[in-house]
Amino acid sequence: MLVTEYLLKIPGLKILRVYGKRVEENEFPIPNSLKPRRKTQSKSELVSSEEIRSVALHHVIRKKSPGNTFAAELRNFELKFDEMKERGERVNDADVDKYKQVNKWSY
Repeated sequence: MLVTEYLLKIPGLKILRVYGKRVEENEFPIPNSLKPRRKTQSKSELVSSEEIRSVALHHVIRKKSPGNTFAAELRNFELKFDEMKERGERVNDADVDKYKQVNKWSY
């Protein structure tokens, strides 16, 4: 993340950061999926700043804009998953499969 922070300071430079799998799993967890048994990174290494999120592919594709055709659908799935988790309900596998299909670029 240090490199990203440095690159953001260069005027006129356009960058797009792609998260590693562990950071992606932390920020956008997939319901009903197995989680790694052992953490290899500290919690602070898995959380990015707002500045970095603004250039992270995983957040950019979820922003509402004309070029983001699946942004609303991804956000709707993630809101539904969060609500179900809060209620203690299990997300059905068909919804998880649909979410993965919309978000297939990362799988």
